[in-house]
Amino acid sequence: KFVGCRDHYYVTQYYDRQSTLAKANRVNVKAGATTDIDARLILAGHLTGQVTNEASPPGPLAGICVTATFEGGGGVGELQLRHADRIAPAFSTFSTKTNTHGEYAFDDIPGGSYTVSFSDCRRHAYLPTSSLFETVVAGATTANADETMAKPGRISGTVTSTSPGGPLGAVCVFVETQGG
Repeated sequence: KFVGCRDHYYVTQYYDRQSTLAKANRVNVKAGATTDIDARLILAGHLTGQVTNEASPPGPLAGICVTATFEGGGGVGELQLRHADRIAPAFSTFSTKTNTHGEYAFDDIPGGSYTVSFSDCRRHAYLPTSSLFETVVAGATTANADETMAKPGRISGTVTSTSPGGPLGAVCVFVETQGG
């Protein structure tokens, strides 16, 4: 595993340019011998923001799941790392949660364009969104990638029969958005 230890300005990766330990290539080391391996680290960028509600004034939302999905660019060719004749896809989705102040941060991610999505992963009291499209620059911080989340609306009512009688039980009611 390769990590930028001092200032964390490099994307963490495993040997041989893999994004997880499960995908990493094993390195065999024999007693009394030296095994040489090299790594080429990607300069990292940072993405930060705050998630709030629609109140006036807006209040911070803690525990919101935030996902940044790589969409391309950043000088790493669709975020595929080349090694000899092999192309290894890596580093495409990053996730975190907001803190008690509604703040989130993605540290040490590759430069490029990201779709940033938000969902209330605990209570489902707010509607999910994925409206942000942010560009992260390697070696810099993209700040103020903020989002305001709305509470869902409600539908209520009573289902009755066209013939005389009271409310009907055991009736399934479905809500669909227009177009599906």
